[in-house]
Amino acid sequence: MEQIRGTILHRLIASMIGGGIEPSPDAVAVAFIREGMAEETAHEMAADCLDAAQTTIGSAFLSDLIARAKEPVRCEWAMEDRPREGAVRSGSADLAVNDGSFWWIVDFKTGRPLKSESDEAFISRHGDLHRRQMKAYGEMAAAVTGADRAAIRCGIYLTALQKWLEI
Repeated sequence: MEQIRGTILHRLIASMIGGGIEPSPDAVAVAFIREGMAEETAHEMAADCLDAAQTTIGSAFLSDLIARAKEPVRCEWAMEDRPREGAVRSGSADLAVNDGSFWWIVDFKTGRPLKSESDEAFISRHGDLHRRQMKAYGEMAAAVTGADRAAIRCGIYLTALQKWLEI
């Protein structure tokens, strides 16, 4: 159920950033049902998921970042590089923004803390869990943009806490 919620939440965030029309809770419920969720559960989760997307897009961090963009904001930005001879690496960043000074590579993490987990433990766990992924995204972004790696800021945005964690 959390995986389906994460999939739908990612889609909503990307659509809203891209200027798409905000769907109704019923339309969100239909998206949940299409992903295999039971109808009653889908309707129960739809408003919460829509609210999470709206809160994320309206957060001070993201609204400020998007407002500073010097070129079009990229959602689901496909990247690829060759980290060594004979190897190709690819990935898709949830959000990429060039503010004129830095490229910001943002990966939305839609999970929620475990019942007994403190916010600090949740943040630490996700930082550890996604460190390699974000390092690779930074290297791929440098290869794709031609920017110096020091001019690329990578991190995760924890939607449950509305928290940016630079990695």
